[in-house]
Amino acid sequence: MHASLRDPVPEGRSEPAHLHLLSQKIRGGQSRRNLPGCRSGETNTGRKVAVIGSGPAGLTAAFYLRKKGHDVTVFESKSKPGGMMRYGIPFYRLPEEVLDKEINQVLSAGIKLETNKKAGKDFTLDQLKKEGFEAVFIATGLQESRKIDLEGAGMPDVLWGVDFLRDVTDGKDIRLKDRVLVIGGGNVAVDVALTALRVGAKEVTMACLESREEMPASSWEIDQAVQEGVKLMPSWGPHRIRGDNGKIKAVELVTCTCVFDEKGAFCPAFGEAKETVEADQVILAIGQAADLSFLSGNGQVKCERGLITVNPETQATGMAGVFAGGDVGKGPAAIIDAIAAGRRAATAIDKFLGGDGAISESYAEKPDTGSYTGARERGFADLVRGAAPHLPLEERKSFKEVDLCFTDEQAVSEAKRCLQCDLEIKLAKALRS
Repeated sequence: MHASLRDPVPEGRSEPAHLHLLSQKIRGGQSRRNLPGCRSGETNTGRKVAVIGSGPAGLTAAFYLRKKGHDVTVFESKSKPGGMMRYGIPFYRLPEEVLDKEINQVLSAGIKLETNKKAGKDFTLDQLKKEGFEAVFIATGLQESRKIDLEGAGMPDVLWGVDFLRDVTDGKDIRLKDRVLVIGGGNVAVDVALTALRVGAKEVTMACLESREEMPASSWEIDQAVQEGVKLMPSWGPHRIRGDNGKIKAVELVTCTCVFDEKGAFCPAFGEAKETVEADQVILAIGQAADLSFLSGNGQVKCERGLITVNPETQATGMAGVFAGGDVGKGPAAIIDAIAAGRRAATAIDKFLGGDGAISESYAEKPDTGSYTGARERGFADLVRGAAPHLPLEERKSFKEVDLCFTDEQAVSEAKRCLQCDLEIKLAKALRS
């Protein structure tokens, strides 16, 4: 799960629009007023819906189902809502106060929230049905670290990426040693590396199977990691972790010549070259996994490759009245994908409960001419990408937000470069608020 948006790149140009910064600007304007329709008690169908998980998919589904008049209860296994938005995205990317404010706006629609309630431990699907919940939406996300069988991975100073980020968010007393090696090349690995620098590590190295160009992490996040002092070792995979009396001494890496086979399947191939990297601590951030133990023995909700099998159009599972979505049904994706799944689920669940499923609403008028908003700007194709404002390097020692907000003028200028969306219109409305 990641906060970044997909930046559209104009044809023939290499620099996309700063969509994540534009969205940040819009968010700042919209957060000054309530979300549309965030009022409780307007209608009540008397139909009960349970949402398991309070990440973006779960909260989105809960919001729209409550707007349709249903009695919605969200069950969250942690002490605070937000899912991987809270426990997987560091606060220097998504500040806690911003997250809390937006979640509270969603909950203000009249949604009930029960925290510290874990599926399989505190309740089961059958129990929810017996308690009168006619529909259930499973949105538990991928909140576990994917494990690999690696020699030396059982040593005390070997940590796992998702667990590490969650422990930092929970405020646990984490004191890293001087030299940390992060294994992985995705956004989680980058977040782990930058978080490690903020909780005590003096040197952080990232080793990943992919080449620099193939790394799955967002390019701007990789650039930020390099700027903050993270050393990259692309095209290297872990061979074994060496230690002495339970203490890590070094990690043996082997060169990776190819990550995928000719069919595009993950099938890394390795060469003969090896390199040893001295390290005091290792954090494995090679992927995320779902905890589906609460579905053990349930023959109706099918799972495949660690994910819940769903109808991609309705998010329905094989069990009547049970739906699933977000990362737990699709795999790791951006927050916007989880939100989309939550909307699809809300539509399908409302129809399942006898409603019309109509949840669509417009927050901004559509452009009245042309296919692209930016096409109305003279010299549109030659507009230069604006410089992204960041917190100075010397101040990036804490969890203060790194991506600073555009000024009004910068935001308007950058929005004019966008090829495919109506950010100009939304931005104008946000700035007028």
